[in-house]
Amino acid sequence: MKSQQSFLLEVKNEIRTGSSDPTIQGSLSYVRHWAQNNFNNLRSLSNCPSIIVAVACPWICILGAIYFEKCVIDPLQSHKQKYLQIVAQLFELLRLAAERLKVFYKNLMPSNDQWLYPFPNQY
Repeated sequence: MKSQQSFLLEVKNEIRTGSSDPTIQGSLSYVRHWAQNNFNNLRSLSNCPSIIVAVACPWICILGAIYFEKCVIDPLQSHKQKYLQIVAQLFELLRLAAERLKVFYKNLMPSNDQWLYPFPNQY
């Protein structure tokens, strides 16, 4: 069976660049992916839920998508300012976490287990 695509990301440098906005392109990618004949069995078992993240700097939209007889795609977030600030803080925390993990793995050294044993040849 072909791999499922449950998370789609569509990114534009700016709003109104290219042939359409990223929400439409992400939605069309979702439809194109799940409408393939390879997924007929999966579509009969599931509604093929997916998340679509559309970004056109500095704008972001998160959409939920499910496949019935037709696709249903709706925004999942509110446009209220306080929610946008929370999302911005979340992305900043993710960026910081990614930086720290990068440093952690860069400085990770193989462990020397010898200190666990009192004598070099005995356990």
